Amino acid sequence: MATPTPTPTPSSLTPVPAQLPEVLIAEILKRLPVKTLVQFKCVCKSWHKLLTDPIFTNTHLHFTTPTRIILSRYFKSFLSLPLHPNPNPNPNPNPNPIELPLSLNDAHTYYVKGHCNGLLLLIISDGTIILWNPTIARYRTLPTPSNFKETREVLGFGYDSSTNDYKIVRAPSSYCKLMLKDYNPQIEVLSLNSNSWRKLPEAETPPYFIEHSQQSFYLNGAVYWLTLDDFCTLILRFDLAKESFARVPPPRDDIGRNMSWIGVINDSLCVLHSHQRSYFDIWATRDDFNWEKMITVFKTVDPEPCFSYLDYAPLCFVETGELLMSIRRKGLIAYDPNEQCCRIIALLEDARWLQETVYTDSFVFPEEPSEVDQTGSSSGALTRVISQMLLGFSNAFMSRFAYRADSS
Repeated sequence: MATPTPTPTPSSLTPVPAQLPEVLIAEILKRLPVKTLVQFKCVCKSWHKLLTDPIFTNTHLHFTTPTRIILSRYFKSFLSLPLHPNPNPNPNPNPNPIELPLSLNDAHTYYVKGHCNGLLLLIISDGTIILWNPTIARYRTLPTPSNFKETREVLGFGYDSSTNDYKIVRAPSSYCKLMLKDYNPQIEVLSLNSNSWRKLPEAETPPYFIEHSQQSFYLNGAVYWLTLDDFCTLILRFDLAKESFARVPPPRDDIGRNMSWIGVINDSLCVLHSHQRSYFDIWATRDDFNWEKMITVFKTVDPEPCFSYLDYAPLCFVETGELLMSIRRKGLIAYDPNEQCCRIIALLEDARWLQETVYTDSFVFPEEPSEVDQTGSSSGALTRVISQMLLGFSNAFMSRFAYRADSS
């Protein structure tokens, strides 16, 4: 006699969830936005460990793109604007900028000195140097160098991949040269891994002085400024690995125009050449030597033409193909290179005081040395090696998976 089949119970019908390999979890998570991942840190211990690992945060950077513009206003709170403005014309287009809280700048003036990988470097007028990640709302107070002159100092900020370290360089200030008797600039470098300043040899001090209100721009292991030499503008570069200054040859200009702006667009170093009141050219280089004209912008088609070439600050291209720009005393506009016309994106109060930063959300936050786990360097190194192997394996696995899918 056949044995009767037992009646399935509800518990036996419940599917057992499959456990994904950790390498695939990492592969999925590194493609998600930062704000989502911040919530996922609370899912379990293994996810928290992964999402706080420096290797993961650096890997995540390669899957993120600029998402917003942060506007610093010297004596007011920071504002955040979306990077992808509504393409529909609108006579009253203000997109309601969001205020970013940073209580340390209350009742103090401040300058943004540089930005890199989602981190902003600030000097507050009380003499404090701050490293701030607005996305995860974390900041770190940094030590100050000797004879520090607060917001009038010139600082550059960037990432040194050769040592996996973020560095700040103190450069000569034109304000300090003008206002301080016997000003003798001393080049110093702050390593965030060591949290201490080092003086560089006197031979590394460049014979140029930089305007203190300028931001530095980071690209490919170096920081850049635009400065002046005998009424001629030049590009000054500081190599973060070699810790040395050099001049970058400017783009060729047959009519002898000066550069009036410097920045980073589409992972290229860019400068602006203005032709009197009618138009300006933006030139770009990726190797500091070979320049190509990126775009010509005709100024007279602005909604309310602004003729001073010093008033234009190109920011980035958006999905519509338009060039987003800031115009002093006005706000933000989008320039359509095909139609050669502009539209207003945001009219802002106190626009003449703005500093604009094209910002990418990130997890990056260099901890102070005392906060880093130093319980056995060999075990820490082993953990990092294993993490690198896992992430490398996941990349190879996903590439192979994609290849098979395409082949089928």
